[in-house]
Amino acid sequence: MALVLPPLVCLVAAAILFASTSGTAAPPAPGQAAAPAPATSGPAVPDSGDALLSDAYVLAHPENSPERVLMTWWQDMQFNDPALAYRNLSRRLRARIGAAEFAELASGAADGLRGIPRVVSVMRRTPATARVRLALRRPRMGPSIGRTIVMVRDPDGWRVDDLRYLQEVAAAAGAATQP
Repeated sequence: MALVLPPLVCLVAAAILFASTSGTAAPPAPGQAAAPAPATSGPAVPDSGDALLSDAYVLAHPENSPERVLMTWWQDMQFNDPALAYRNLSRRLRARIGAAEFAELASGAADGLRGIPRVVSVMRRTPATARVRLALRRPRMGPSIGRTIVMVRDPDGWRVDDLRYLQEVAAAAGAATQP
């Protein structure tokens, strides 16, 4: 005798099966970059009106990952600690920009770093480089914006290797204060 299930039970079972298998993909072919992680990866973005990263949010990102280092750097910048943020720059950037010059750039960009960045994807080009795509939600400041930050693996671990967003925000802040 065949087992006959009510239609509602079948529908629920199909939904559970679909949810547990969706989002899976075959690994990339050798020599090809991995596909970006889905937009729902990473910790949940805090839903408060606060525009500063909490320690809990930073620590929710995988340890020793480009995401964690980027969130740590971003938080250091938000809390006006350019000396700590400077430590998370790549050796290449630290050779190009001194700590005092970086602190000046950081102070000019402070308002542009208010907001909660959410990692949308991490694309590893090589084992030593990654491009972290962010959606920056800025409470009470309009819609989210998207940015990509380049990260490199130095001997000390993952480091920020891209100051374009910081330079862009500092330049916009300078232009806004010009008569």
